[in-house]
Amino acid sequence: MKPTLLAALLLASLATLHAADATTQENAVATQWAQANVFGEKAKLPFSFTLGGKSSDALLRDWKRTDAMRQLDTQRREYTRTWLDAASGLEVRLVAMEYAGFPVAEWTVWLKNRGKADTAIIQEIQGLDFKFERESQGEFVLHGIRGDTCVAESFRPFSLPLGPDAKKLCSPPVNGDKVSGKSSDGPDGWPYWNLQQTGGGMILAVGWPGQWEATFTRDHERGLRIKAGQQLTHLVLKPGEEIRTPSTTLLFSAPRDDTARASCGNGAKRKILSLLGNHYTIRTGRDFNQSRSFAGNRSRRGA
Repeated sequence: MKPTLLAALLLASLATLHAADATTQENAVATQWAQANVFGEKAKLPFSFTLGGKSSDALLRDWKRTDAMRQLDTQRREYTRTWLDAASGLEVRLVAMEYAGFPVAEWTVWLKNRGKADTAIIQEIQGLDFKFERESQGEFVLHGIRGDTCVAESFRPFSLPLGPDAKKLCSPPVNGDKVSGKSSDGPDGWPYWNLQQTGGGMILAVGWPGQWEATFTRDHERGLRIKAGQQLTHLVLKPGEEIRTPSTTLLFSAPRDDTARASCGNGAKRKILSLLGNHYTIRTGRDFNQSRSFAGNRSRRGA
C-alpha cells in the first residue's frame, strides 16, 4: 500500500472530530512525549530488536551515536539519530518527523549493513515497543475496526476494555507455517486504533506492509505495552543490504467532551492530511527506490 494512502486512512478516521484545532495541551503532550521517547537527547527509544540474541537496548548504549536535524519547510522538521557498531558495521537509523502545531509523533527505523561480512541474526524487529501508563482512575479502552473477512462484519467497529493482564494481538491470519500476507486480511487485520483512557488518548497507525503484527499487553498494575512491527523477522543482512520497519504515527488528544474524546483527535485533519500526503508522496527514479517501505525487502544500494 502506498504511504499516502496510509496517511489518508489514518486521517479519514477523524471525519467526525470536534471542530476546534489542536489545543495547546495536546501539542504540549505530543512534544513532551516525543522529546522523552523519540528524538530527545536522553530519549528512551520507542523501538526494539535483537542482534545475535542481544537486545537493542543493551547494544545501542555502547555504539557510536550521531544526531542530525533538518528543517524541511515551515511546518516539518526531520530528526535523524544514527548508531553504528564499529565491529560489525551494522547501522541503525531512527528517522522522526515533527509537525509544527500538530500533536503528532512519527518515526521509522532503518537497519543497514555497512560492514564487509554478514550480520549476526537480527530478529524480533519492533518499530514500536513502548509501555504506556494509564491514570489512577479509569481504564484503557481500545477502539478499532475489524479487518476484511468478506462477510457483512468486515470493517465493523469494536471497543475493547483492556483491564489488568488483558492481551490483544492483531495481524493478518496465521495458520501454522501458512500466513496471509494480505495486510488488511482477517478479523484482526486492520492496523489503526483509537486508544483511550480517562486522561486523554491517541490514534495509533502502523504501516502495514505484508504480514505486520501488533500486540497490546496489560500488566497487573497500570501499564500497557504496545509492540508493532513486521511479524516474521529472522534474518541476516549481507554487506550493503538495508531494511526498514513499518512507520509508526501517534496522534495525541486531551480530554474534551464525550464526543471529542471518543473520536480522539481534533479538527485539524485537513491541514495535517495535506502535510502527511505531501511528505509521503512516492517519487520516481532514485528517490522512489530510496523510499521503499517494505520491511524485509532488501536493497544493495550503497547510497
